Amino acid sequence: MGSFLLMAARRRNRRQAIPALGAQAALIIASLWLAMPAAAQAPGSATTAFDGTYVGVSREYSWAANPTPGNNLKCGQNGVPFPLTITNGVVRSTPDYWEGTVNPLGSVVMRNGTRVLTAQIDNQGAMRGQRSGTDCATAWVWRKQSG
Repeated sequence: MGSFLLMAARRRNRRQAIPALGAQAALIIASLWLAMPAAAQAPGSATTAFDGTYVGVSREYSWAANPTPGNNLKCGQNGVPFPLTITNGVVRSTPDYWEGTVNPLGSVVMRNGTRVLTAQIDNQGAMRGQRSGTDCATAWVWRKQSG
């Protein structure tokens, strides 16, 4: 009989402990949830060194499949890309709708629909990027104007 009472007491203690654990877990989850917006903003602060306007310097297309002068014209016209603006690690180009991010090391990834452009910002404010498609490759260069 003594062991039965001991087992019953243990079961009762477990039942009382479970709601206490549930309350502690809920408190931890709520704390993490409330802290998340602040943590989500933290990476942007490390990228503000790249904030500013980047003016287009050059955009050069080349026909990757068969690089001849005639085929290069099928890819697009060489020229100057639209300016980019970087604010808190977010890169935007209008009116051609490229948008992406820059990390604290200056690596840039931008998207325009399904197209992806990767770039790198050097310590002198030059951003060099490239995009390769099935037939065409494109190289872009921007220079930081203000910041």
